[in-house]
Formats: sequence, C-alpha cells, structure tokens
Amino acid sequence: MEDLKQLIHSANNPDPIMQAYSLTMIIGCVIETWRVELSNEGVNIVIDSDRELYVQLTRFNLDQIFNVIFDSFVLKGNQGTRIFIGLRQRERRVVCSFTMTEAGNLSLQPFLELKQAIEELVLLSGGKINIYDCNQIMGFEISWPVASTQPLQVAQREKHISQDQQWLDRVFQLVEKRYADSDFGTTIAAKLLFMSERSLQRRFKLHFQQTFTEYLNDVRLVKAGQMLVKGQKVSEVAFCCGFNDPSYFSQRFKSKFGVSPTQFVEEREEKAEEMTVL
Repeated sequence: MEDLKQLIHSANNPDPIMQAYSLTMIIGCVIETWRVELSNEGVNIVIDSDRELYVQLTRFNLDQIFNVIFDSFVLKGNQGTRIFIGLRQRERRVVCSFTMTEAGNLSLQPFLELKQAIEELVLLSGGKINIYDCNQIMGFEISWPVASTQPLQVAQREKHISQDQQWLDRVFQLVEKRYADSDFGTTIAAKLLFMSERSLQRRFKLHFQQTFTEYLNDVRLVKAGQMLVKGQKVSEVAFCCGFNDPSYFSQRFKSKFGVSPTQFVEEREEKAEEMTVL
C-alpha cells in the first residue's frame, strides 16, 4: 500500500481494452521505494531479470498489489529473511515470482493469507496468482499476458517516459516528506510542483486512476497501520500521519481496512498471543 512509483510504457495495441506496462521498471521502482523499510526489518531483496518485460493489463492497479505484498514482507519478515524476485517470460505470459527463505522454519500460512488479500486485485488487473510449496521452497507467482510491444515503439516513447518518471519521482518524494503535515494537500502540492491544482489532479489521475487526495490518504493510512503494528497509541498515530481529528482518522481507517484502529490493534495482539501459545 504502501505506496509506489508507476512507470508506464504505453504501446500501440490492437486490443483497446488492454494496456501495456513495463513490469521490469515498475517492480524495480517498488523495490527502491521500500528498500529502507525492508532493510530496517532485516529483509533482503534479490531480483533476477534478464531483460525488460512488458505486460498487458485490463486495469492498472499494480500500485495496490505490490504495496500489499511489500507491506506484508515488512510486517512479517524476520531478521535474515531473503526474498528472491524473478521476472521471466513463460510462453505468452510474464511471470513475477516471489520466493522466500529465512533462518528457521517457514510456514505456508503467510502466503495463503497474502493470496487472499490480493487475489481479487490480481484478477481485476487481468492476472493470475499461484502459491507453490515444493522441496522446501515456498513462494507465489503472479502472471499477466505478455504485451506485444516492439523495441521501436519503446524508443519512440523513451523521452516521454523519462519525463514522466522524473515528475512521478518528485511527487512521491514530496508526499513521503510532507504526509505528516495536516495542512499538506492538493493546494500546497501544486504550488511546490509549480503547476495548477487542476493540472496536478488531471496528470496524477492519468497515471494512477485516482485523485491526488485519495492517494495521499492511502499513504497516510498505510503509514498509520505500520505505526500501530509497532505499538504506538491510536491518538499519537493519527496526528503523526496528518489527521488532526482522531474520530475522522478512525472513520477513514475503518473505511479502508474494514476495522477501526482500536480493533486493528486488538486483532494483532490476539494473533500474537495465539502464535505465542502455539
């Protein structure tokens, strides 16, 4: 949920419903975005990709999918955990595999929970997800149809993509720096990006299929969840994540995650106690 850099390689496509995206570039940016938090939790990422691969999506929601995945790695990873990410083309599909190893015994349960959390999102994007457990190797893979992007088409769009990437980098860095400021919103962001509010909203929605305000709230709520897991008080978390009103924060949190912040903490504590008993 955490949040994520989407670098879109649009391609000429005979299918008007599907759109082509560079999965290689997107996953690389996701890893970079999460690198510090993963490192702090002792989780190491190793990516294996021999070339740039493009996928066709019926709906772009890779930000949601990968944020849920990496958020899970941060919350459930242990010191010494290594996650191998492989990108390969298998016949007419591009496969993104996640294989985990760690010191100690691995359980299949976290993968089953993660699959349940993202399966609907993957299906909406036009992809498939599978879990594998073979010869003490556990993980899951997500695959999408390969895009029929030609090198010439990519070259023609390279300059445009580079400009978009720079702009997206500025937006993500700005949100990461200012999300805790309750006064920060579309108006201030537009001024700091030297553009009108209308231009910001239009350009942002073109890339993300959501408004800047919706994205900012998502970032704040994801950050809040991470703080709650670490034991911080609900009222403190609300103010630290840019919410002046704890009641409004609770409403937004429940709307997004299905439970109130207090229920979220209680459920986490109950699960922790169950794991201790086991």
